[in-house]
Amino acid sequence: MPDGFPWGMPFNFMSKGCQPAVQHVVTVPPPVMTVPPPVMTVLPPM
Repeated sequence: MPDGFPWGMPFNFMSKGCQPAVQHVVTVPPPVMTVPPPVMTVLPPM
């Protein structure tokens, strides 16, 4: 127990700064636009 807290540790006490125990990192992939190839119909000459 630190000398500055004779009554006990305060709630949510972090001695090394504000560092959460679990850090969630969510990476969002960039949107990928897929364009289908154009459909070309070729009619035989008549």
